Amino acid sequence: MNPLVLFLRAFLFTLLYISVTYPQISWGINTFTGINFAYGSDIANESDVILGLDGNIEYTFAQDNREASFLLRAKPELLGFNNKLVSAKLKARGRYFQQEENFNWGINLTRQYNTFDGDYFNLHYDIFILNAQASLFFIDNAPVSLNLGYAYQITKDMVEQNIDLLFFDGKFFTRFGFLKIGYGIYVERFKILYEQREQPAFKNSNTGWRVGPQISLNYLKDYIFSAEYRFLFHDSPVTEYLSYDQWIRLLAGKFIFDDISVFILIDFYSRNYRLKDDTFDAQPIVYFPIDQENNFYFKVEYDWSEIFSTYIKTGYNKENFVVNNQSISGWNLLIGAEIGD
Repeated sequence: MNPLVLFLRAFLFTLLYISVTYPQISWGINTFTGINFAYGSDIANESDVILGLDGNIEYTFAQDNREASFLLRAKPELLGFNNKLVSAKLKARGRYFQQEENFNWGINLTRQYNTFDGDYFNLHYDIFILNAQASLFFIDNAPVSLNLGYAYQITKDMVEQNIDLLFFDGKFFTRFGFLKIGYGIYVERFKILYEQREQPAFKNSNTGWRVGPQISLNYLKDYIFSAEYRFLFHDSPVTEYLSYDQWIRLLAGKFIFDDISVFILIDFYSRNYRLKDDTFDAQPIVYFPIDQENNFYFKVEYDWSEIFSTYIKTGYNKENFVVNNQSISGWNLLIGAEIGD
């Protein structure tokens, strides 16, 4: 038998054994392959085959009114044999959560490393996020959610760009039957430092604010519907009024039969910045979000058992990079399988 098949069987058996023997450990593996059509960038501009794996394992400890967890996740992808581009996203996350009489609070720590390697393109992201969350229940039927945190992202290529963020995310919620609506504000202070690695004397920087309203909708009954929207005014020394960002996330899903479900996901970020006339070199220090991947996909999934399912997924994906305003984008058609507890 093929050694790779033997290894995969042994690996899956080990995960199953761990999850049964240690119920506080959960895991999941998603493998997929397909075709990506019409790449629209110089990085990978040919339609090509995609191969990928997305795996995670999480340990959770719960006792009385507190819970702690630790997650490891890895997502390697081959973005084409002709394009010769490989990506890998590695993530570690620790969480602590505690319930009190009238409020809940928690602390999250996330470290992520993303890399893209090809014949003509090498880019690496190092991301760190620390945030504290609290949910307050002092007003009947109107809970309040608060999120305060710090994040940084280091981007390395022929240049190096550092982004430091301080952010506050606040919402209060109202409920109408099965519909929960959230209203709030998002505030962010950012600082960007740009440096050419071959010319250390050339440096540039930018500091500014992103502030604006946000709204969310959540409905859960016969189907799942979740939507979030932010409109953020952008202010910095290199931009003029009116400069702004928009961020939209929408997820909808429904079981159309006992074992067949359909899902739609839209995750979209756009910016409209008016640069000042005297800032011709501002592009490297124009703000980019830490999560720079735009998605739209439609997915049909069949559950063979409680731990195994297969699916067909089609949609559009665009990954934006801070370096030279480059991106990888295209429509894709994928088939995949998921296993996990």
